[in-house]
Amino acid sequence: MLKERHQFHLDYGITDPDERAKLEVAIPLGFKVNAAAGTTLWDVCNVFSRPELVRKIRDEIPASALVSHGVLSADKLRLSCPRLNLACKETMRLYVPSASARLVHEDVLVADQWLLRKGPIVCGFL
Repeated sequence: MLKERHQFHLDYGITDPDERAKLEVAIPLGFKVNAAAGTTLWDVCNVFSRPELVRKIRDEIPASALVSHGVLSADKLRLSCPRLNLACKETMRLYVPSASARLVHEDVLVADQWLLRKGPIVCGFL
């Protein structure tokens, strides 16, 4: 889809990034058919409301996940772009009512009351 959108912009001579952004901002609304993909809209709003975060993520992605001109690696985005991933997790924590699952990496005592052993996945419902 991204390549097709990029080609659309080229075909119609839309080269100004601000004009492209105006055309693209509504696209995530169509993702709402899937609750997980629906977080994309909130990710965009959350990240782009913070210019300094946008700059840091824009610096991080080409350095870590760019495979070739215009091609990103999904695996590298997931594994090598901590700011991007943390921004997405923070968006889900703040804005998306859902279950949140986490892997317990080490034994931990929660609220001096509950011992979570290393290994299982725990869920929290928001």
